[in-house]
Amino acid sequence: APLAPWPGGAAPAGVVGRSEAVRKIQLLIDRIAGRPVNVVFEGEYGVGKTSFARQLHAAGPSALHPFRTLHCSALPEALLEQEFIGGDGVRSAFERAAGGTLVLEEVDSLPLRMQAILCDQLAVDSPQRPFRVVGTTTRALDELVRKNAFRADLFYALSVIPVMVPALRDRPEDIIPLAEHFLGLLLAKVSAGPRKIDKDARKLLQKYPWPGNVGELDNSIQRACALAGGPEITPAELPARLRQPVPPVPGAGEPREDALPVGTTLGRFVRDQERRFIKAT
Repeated sequence: APLAPWPGGAAPAGVVGRSEAVRKIQLLIDRIAGRPVNVVFEGEYGVGKTSFARQLHAAGPSALHPFRTLHCSALPEALLEQEFIGGDGVRSAFERAAGGTLVLEEVDSLPLRMQAILCDQLAVDSPQRPFRVVGTTTRALDELVRKNAFRADLFYALSVIPVMVPALRDRPEDIIPLAEHFLGLLLAKVSAGPRKIDKDARKLLQKYPWPGNVGELDNSIQRACALAGGPEITPAELPARLRQPVPPVPGAGEPREDALPVGTTLGRFVRDQERRFIKAT
């Protein structure tokens, strides 16, 4: 069922999800979009932290300016320092994102020396700085501060608005809307292919715990579209890990599979297990 109308107008652009947790994040984005406060999105890999940052960027005045991302874990210290400070004819990441949004992905991976440089840059009041700096992290920054692995001053400078993005398994009502969203994106690029997800495939998508979160779901829908031979995505096109059967629970009148009654020979026990395995399969 569709969500109730958004207070004060339409939902922010790019909203996908029906869960209460995502709804709260979207309402928070709507509230702070016009204010130049720094934000940290925390959550597991693949939950969509950068997507929420992009949504925040698009919802306010920063949308008229650049959206830049910097992968803190992917660059050596020398290049990180250049990105933070600039020099030798190279504009810093702050200058390239002036007026817009600078996303520092995996900011928790920064060495302490880089944290000090970043903290100094955040303290500079300049028209060349971004409207907002957004950090993403898979680890709780406040815990890293307690362990002296993250600077307290940088924590307070970045985490003005901390936002926890829950794992996909904790918001199962978002699975099908996200799957249909990814299917729609693929159909916009290629006219041929499945147009919908059949009911059995939907059940598999709903039951799977998605350890890789939204990124894994996107990957699965892309795979299914590439393999589909008809107008619908069926269980056959989904990854095998989604189709693994759940072991049946023995009925009340059936002995447990690991039970070995006194006097049973090993050969008979093995035959009984084989029979139950074949029956379950």
